[in-house]
Amino acid sequence: MDQSRGMLAGVTVLDLGRVAAGPHAALLLGSLGADVIKVERPGRGDDTRSNPFHFSNGESAYFLQQNAGKRSVSIDLKKPRGMALLEELIRGADVIIENFRPGTMEKLGLGWARIQELNPRAILCSISAYGQDGPDALKPGYGALAEARAGIPQIVGDPDGPPMPSPIAMPDFSAAAHAFGAICAALYARESTGRGERLDISLLDCAVEMHDWALQLYTASEGSVVYRRRGLFDRSIVPWGYFKTATGWICVIVSNDSFWRKLAALIGRPELGEDPRFATVAARGENADELYAILKAWMADQDGTELLRLFERSDIPAEPVATIEQVVNDPQLAAREMFVKVDHPELGELTVLNTPIRATTSPAGITTRAPRLGEHNDEVLTALGVHPDELTRLYDDGVIYSATHGGTA
Repeated sequence: MDQSRGMLAGVTVLDLGRVAAGPHAALLLGSLGADVIKVERPGRGDDTRSNPFHFSNGESAYFLQQNAGKRSVSIDLKKPRGMALLEELIRGADVIIENFRPGTMEKLGLGWARIQELNPRAILCSISAYGQDGPDALKPGYGALAEARAGIPQIVGDPDGPPMPSPIAMPDFSAAAHAFGAICAALYARESTGRGERLDISLLDCAVEMHDWALQLYTASEGSVVYRRRGLFDRSIVPWGYFKTATGWICVIVSNDSFWRKLAALIGRPELGEDPRFATVAARGENADELYAILKAWMADQDGTELLRLFERSDIPAEPVATIEQVVNDPQLAAREMFVKVDHPELGELTVLNTPIRATTSPAGITTRAPRLGEHNDEVLTALGVHPDELTRLYDDGVIYSATHGGTA
């Protein structure tokens, strides 16, 4: 796949992000052909380079996943020459992504006003826990804290149990997706305005925006309806939940009355399709306990795999509650190329998650591995006009660092 023909070919992105949200937004841009230059600290690089699980050469699996297809330069921004190099990179960039705590860029001397001086067409996307303004903007924060403050764990789990956190960094990746969309919109607007844009993406805002039910119920009812933890079964759209079969768990969603009549026939109780207790969405919600008891008893003795075949033949929405192993080997995901192979000079062929964007006429997706720390110092800085002799001095003075070249961290 020739990424040079991607929809964002010719766009240069400076990835100053760390961990998840910033790097993933840059990854999405790179999957559409943008040239992503990741700027990292000497010696340590992105925090996730030290995340478990590590391969034999010390590479972190997490870093390899979130930074595929990027080029890495490692610059000491505490040294004047290092800052000068970063400013030169900003002059040639279309997009700068950072997810420092608000005020950090200003302390570096690279606030929005300075970036506009260096490059009036630059788009600066700042991703932070709570946003660039508001009473809590300067608090330290992570996706898990944003999720908690957004009330998500409070509506997950058993009705009588504790709140349950998600094992997936939903606020981070939602923020990355929103940043990706906003950056693309800013690039489009720049074609007519000729000017860059400052984008402000908050993990908390994105976590709150993901609510599709609980907050709307509360606001629409002026606080009289409070969504409660539902456990395995929903109480508004019934039946909707996780059912245990003789061979595993399945998820079934009957979102309308037509699907319900099909399900009633499938379980050998067609009369339930017209039963006043269950015939409508509202009625099924009022009699949820009785209906769930009927379905749980019927499904408990069924073979899960055969049951899913019956659901499919009847056109009833259902899926297995898959194990991670099953996800990795899912034929639908294989057809969609959601797991791709990339070559690594030391580790051989690696499997990484692809991005979910597909296009008809333009290449999209992950095609190359993540970089070693500072691997692309020479080619990136040479393109800025740095002479080979100066590169040697920069390494010797600790201004730049490479895991393979040497230099002092």
